[in-house]
Amino acid sequence: MVVAAAGIVGAGWLLVTPPLSILGALGIVVCGIAFSIGATWLMRRSWAKEDQPSTRLRDPQRVLKQQIIIRSVITPLMLAGGAVLLGGGEVMIGVVTLFLGLSSLALLIGYISIRRRALAFDEQTQPADRLPPG
Repeated sequence: MVVAAAGIVGAGWLLVTPPLSILGALGIVVCGIAFSIGATWLMRRSWAKEDQPSTRLRDPQRVLKQQIIIRSVITPLMLAGGAVLLGGGEVMIGVVTLFLGLSSLALLIGYISIRRRALAFDEQTQPADRLPPG
């Protein structure tokens, strides 16, 4: 994969060199295919039946927690970026970035409220094996 990535960079350099641009385009295609094959081999060492990926569903609570963390990082960056763009005179891009930041903020608030309700529901409905004896 590293060699393929280096090949893509080298082919990109050839792409901007006028007499070698077709060779550069072909190099990007070949190295891109080699990179994808390398990534596939990295993820699956064997195509045997016992080497199949897990079909287990992801824990919804964990997914929500990950989304909250991601949105907590992205939202302030988008809002600050939109404010900077507006201050710099880029009105249209600034407005779009602010809108995306505000929609990300709305999603973050929704994710937090869903997670709180789910945690409260989990506390109220304990399974029989977790109930105290007696």
